[in-house]
Amino acid sequence: MRWPAAIACALGLACATAPPTAPPSELAPPCPENVVIPVGAGQGVILTGVTAWVGGPGKVTGSWTPTTAEVLRAEDGLAKFLAGAAPALAVKYSTFVRQYTGFVVDAHRKIHMNFLCWKPETPGWRCSQVAVLDGGDCYFQVDYDMTSGEYENLQVNGMA
Repeated sequence: MRWPAAIACALGLACATAPPTAPPSELAPPCPENVVIPVGAGQGVILTGVTAWVGGPGKVTGSWTPTTAEVLRAEDGLAKFLAGAAPALAVKYSTFVRQYTGFVVDAHRKIHMNFLCWKPETPGWRCSQVAVLDGGDCYFQVDYDMTSGEYENLQVNGMA
C-alpha cells in the first residue's frame, strides 16, 4: 500500500528532509590539522593521525601522513589505472571528494585513497574517515605503493 508522503512521514515510515541552507563554509568547515587540496574537479583531504582502513594483503606495521606532493604523485597515474581496471569509474571519479591516509606494509609506504561521490560542501568528510556500506560505484578505495608506483587493492562498494 502506498501512503501519501505526509502520512508516511508522520508514521515514521519514510521522511526526506531538505538539505541545510547554511553556506558551504558553515556546513563543512575544514579541520585545522588536515590539509585540503584541489584534485581534478574535486577536493581531497589528507587526514593526519589516522590509521588507514586497508583490506589488502600484508600486515600493517605503521602509519604516516602523506604530503601534498606525495598525494599528487599518487593521483597522477590514477586515471590510466582506472581506465584499465574500472572504466566506469574512470569517466566519473574526477569530481569525487577524496580522503588520503598513509600506512606501512612490508616496509612499503602506501597511500590509502577513499573516494566519495559527495559534494565538497557535504559535512564531515574533511575531519574524519568515512566508511559507507553499499552505495555502488559512488564509493571506492584504492591503495598506492610509494615504492613501486603501483595501484592495488581496488575496492568498489556493492549495492544493497
